[in-house]
Amino acid sequence: MMCKVGSVPVVNSYGVTVHLRIKGIEQDGKREACRGGLLGQFPPQSVFHYGDELVLDCAIVDFSNDEFYALLNRIQGLRQRCVVLKVVEQYPARGLTRCWGKFLEWREILADRLVSGIDDDIGAAMYAAMMLGLRNRLATATRETFVRSASVHLFSISGLHVTMLCMCIMFFIRCSGLPLRYRTLLALPVLLGYVLLSGGAPSALRSYFMVVGASLAILQNRRHCNENSLALSALLLLAVNPLYLLHSGFLFSFILVTTLLRSGEPSDWLVETLCERRLWLPMKTMPRRWRNWMRNACAVFVGSVVAWYGSCGLMMHFNCMLSFGSLFVNALLAPFATILVFAFFPKIALGLLWSQASILVGRVLTPVLRGLYIMCQIGATEGLYRETPALPSLQTLCYYLLLFMVLSGLQPKRVRLAAFIVMNLMIAYSLLPPKNDAWLFAVNGEKSRPACVAYISTGSQTAVILQPGSRSSLKKLLNELKQRGFGGRLQLVMTDIYATDWSRELEPPRITDLVAAPKMLEHRRNSTYARLLRASGTHVCAQDNDWMAIGACKVKIDGSRVALQHDGRELCVENDEGGTTRLTLPDGTIHELPQGLKQTLHCWKLERVLQED
Repeated sequence: MMCKVGSVPVVNSYGVTVHLRIKGIEQDGKREACRGGLLGQFPPQSVFHYGDELVLDCAIVDFSNDEFYALLNRIQGLRQRCVVLKVVEQYPARGLTRCWGKFLEWREILADRLVSGIDDDIGAAMYAAMMLGLRNRLATATRETFVRSASVHLFSISGLHVTMLCMCIMFFIRCSGLPLRYRTLLALPVLLGYVLLSGGAPSALRSYFMVVGASLAILQNRRHCNENSLALSALLLLAVNPLYLLHSGFLFSFILVTTLLRSGEPSDWLVETLCERRLWLPMKTMPRRWRNWMRNACAVFVGSVVAWYGSCGLMMHFNCMLSFGSLFVNALLAPFATILVFAFFPKIALGLLWSQASILVGRVLTPVLRGLYIMCQIGATEGLYRETPALPSLQTLCYYLLLFMVLSGLQPKRVRLAAFIVMNLMIAYSLLPPKNDAWLFAVNGEKSRPACVAYISTGSQTAVILQPGSRSSLKKLLNELKQRGFGGRLQLVMTDIYATDWSRELEPPRITDLVAAPKMLEHRRNSTYARLLRASGTHVCAQDNDWMAIGACKVKIDGSRVALQHDGRELCVENDEGGTTRLTLPDGTIHELPQGLKQTLHCWKLERVLQED
């Protein structure tokens, strides 16, 4: 296959990942021209650059293991995955393509200069992701912390970054003595370079187009309308790629900004009301400074509440959770974000010109990053977020229709009040505990590996992983559990010695109980993972050929056979050497799941079976 490298190569745990643009495919000794996009996965030792043309010996497979990951790639124009076996020929890029590739590669160079002097590895990854969009540097646990505290928007280049960087640029341009109407025009090329260098995310492009609209309004001495600029930026992005309507970053960015813009007048009225009630009697005696601080604090809190309502629908739809800690986390983010963003240009300049001073600035920024992470950890504690079932698309649309009815100024006021009540009832309904049903889920394995099997009882809100299977099947099963609101706590039964294959999908803090045969825990492949589980507070129990309580269930391990009893039900999972898994349901029916290349999800709703004498 002949192709062209369409992105900067990214090194990860799998090797080198890059976007490929197909130019031709060889079939039966003949090359046929074709077009399309692929996600290329190369061996770790591969070396190539943006714009290089390659002739590959490869295998093309579908995105069948992770539906959300497949959707994200389809939005970027990538329909399949290309596993490269060998690079047959390689031709370097030339001309403007090579220059553009060198410009995009500065992203990694600037990131190294940016994090110099920051001792904390988590803080360094946070700063690189926050300012340059390098989210691949974030560990999974760190990213999950920011998701649970609903502060992951810090790592999306958006209006916060663009506005503050524009203020920095304007500060330096103001020294030239140019009139105000021409200063913003000089700042636009610098901002465009930063937006493209940071990855060109939809939120960053939205912010840039809004700055362009404001600059043109100032140049023409006309009044600027933020809502018109927002609508224009949305039309431009959708004209380039209509699939952005399915992109979570696009939806979060535009819906939140629209919510904040439409809530301007109601928020001001509420802030003034709060201040009048709080300062009703001491208004004449309290100093003006304290009154201003009180008003600003009320404004920040009200804005945080409005942003929380604006993100609730999307959080339940995409992340299957609600974060109540974000109400105070987002209200306290401004000082940390201001310091970090304003330090970006000086840190980069010092990193390129005076490395010792850059290291000193990194030492100063380290406690700021640690404080930001600690605050987000507090907001991500278990009591401040709730796992919820996935909100369907139609209900998500209805939620935002109700929200915009509340903010639209409809008359009479009781219509808006009714919409607000219904909207809150939707949120409350998603937090209600589900019905006490029991389900058995299974995803067939691959490469002679057994299937991944999980049992959930909606009354206990905890999923029991009876058999982890292969890494790809476990990942698909965890996505399904998350959609049903069971993505938090897990109980694990270990039945084979290949824990290193799937342990990256099961983080130790998520596992409350582990049951395994003694020989499984003592095996060298599993002993390290078992120590990590014990260190994280997981209850680890070695049991074989006897019933053992695991939460509200009882589990018995007999070689490759696992039996489970819960609430009058008993089911069995058994494997053979060929990778076939046999599931015996409480009613006695048997299902066989052979291993296969494509993972398929199976589910059974288990009726209550009472044991009678």
